[in-house]
Amino acid sequence: MPEVRFYCSMPLIDAQGFALGTFCVFDFVPHEMTFDQQEAVRTLAHQAVSQLELRRTSTSLRRSLFELEAAKRAVEQEQAKADDLLRNILPPQVADELKATGKVEPRYHQLVSILFSDFCGFTRFSESLEPGRLVQSLDRYFSAFDEIVERHGLEKIKTIGDSYMCAGGLPGSSRSHVVETCLAGVEMLETVTGINTERKKEGLDAWEMRVGIHAGPVMSGVVGRRKFTYDIWGDVVNIAQRLQVAGAPGRINVSEAVFNRVNQLFDIEPRGAIAIDGKGPVPMYFVDRIRSDLSSDSEGRAANGQFEHERIRI
Repeated sequence: MPEVRFYCSMPLIDAQGFALGTFCVFDFVPHEMTFDQQEAVRTLAHQAVSQLELRRTSTSLRRSLFELEAAKRAVEQEQAKADDLLRNILPPQVADELKATGKVEPRYHQLVSILFSDFCGFTRFSESLEPGRLVQSLDRYFSAFDEIVERHGLEKIKTIGDSYMCAGGLPGSSRSHVVETCLAGVEMLETVTGINTERKKEGLDAWEMRVGIHAGPVMSGVVGRRKFTYDIWGDVVNIAQRLQVAGAPGRINVSEAVFNRVNQLFDIEPRGAIAIDGKGPVPMYFVDRIRSDLSSDSEGRAANGQFEHERIRI
């Protein structure tokens, strides 16, 4: 500009030696700068560089903080997914113990009710169905069973082929778990009937299921390090599985230990003593339905208020 009569500049150099720009002083009248004035300009230039570097550092820190918060949210989301997965595999109390200590102590349970179910003639179905359709069919039944088990406060233990195993009386279960296990069995059979009706409409074969229930003491624990498996062990487990085998399609076969705890709530048909592998003759009973005076429907599938009162009483 032609009217400028005084101009003084100082380069802005950062700590790494890079030129950021120029600090300029100008006026419309001529001046002769003193040494102190020159130092003042130099000081102002240094302060300008400091402010620029501070602004750049602040911007970088804000960006890093934003990225750190985003990373933290991502970690929390993944942790939540891992926790949900762990709780799907293990009972909540067991999952919490594993997270807190890295291990799970084996436990003895004085009374656990165990339900085994399988589909009659499954080997024939598995040989005639292509794998995708077979798995889809099993998932249709087992997914419904999962909802029933959760609704009755039971714990799904595992599936083996066409066998489904769940239990009550483990950590967090209801005190009336033997009753709940029988109710779950009744509801499972009703669900199978409903699914089979749909399958027939789709031109598919019906799958008939048999159920065995026993109750008694077991040990529980977690095995494996990379792939955790929660399981229970004891003679009760073996007997429950053999009760299932000794049952009949569309029936719930229970032991005397179960009968003694639920006979006031259900219509039960005695079968007498039937021999099973390794045990000889064992008294067995068919649980048919909820007693008519304790049921809110004609099929004996849904309990009424009196049922709840009787369950608490016994």
